[in-house]
Amino acid sequence: WVELESSNADILACLMNDLRDRLETNSAAIVGEIGLDRIHCDYKYRDTPRSDSPGPGPFESSTTPDFESGETRDSIKLDAKALQAQLYSSQKELLQAQWNLAGELNRPVVLHCVKAQGDMQAFIRREAQKEERAVKAAKKIANLGEEKDTMQAISLTSSPPRIYLHAFGGSAETVRQYLAIKPLVSASSQ
Repeated sequence: WVELESSNADILACLMNDLRDRLETNSAAIVGEIGLDRIHCDYKYRDTPRSDSPGPGPFESSTTPDFESGETRDSIKLDAKALQAQLYSSQKELLQAQWNLAGELNRPVVLHCVKAQGDMQAFIRREAQKEERAVKAAKKIANLGEEKDTMQAISLTSSPPRIYLHAFGGSAETVRQYLAIKPLVSASSQ
């Protein structure tokens, strides 16, 4: 995962330019894994060590503020929650940028989603709605006989041509919910 400060548009632009260059160099490349991972956010800034943690967590170090410094454990937890929210927000921003690029270049995406199925479904649903609006607008323009504008309207909100859910660990009901998002999601045995 790449961690961004959500306000740092320069880093995002640099990452996306690099990805664009790589995709344009390799016409068979897909975009992915991209997605959302709440485990990553929670693990990075949690205040209790995990059994698989390589060492002490961020709150067990000798630099941890204590009550004498004026900071309480509750304020530290609040700071950790803010960091988690910022990291998750950055993941959403990066997902959107990668999704848009995949659509623009007509490349499939491989989605990674851990403990964020609701947010991922909401994201895909929003993108499907954008796609439907773009197609309706394009058809309306096409009826006016302006082919160039039609293609531009479609390309502005184009979604990836195929979505792969990598290592999907959700329930059968979650699969049904994904499949209900038309026209972007469909089942395939390939």
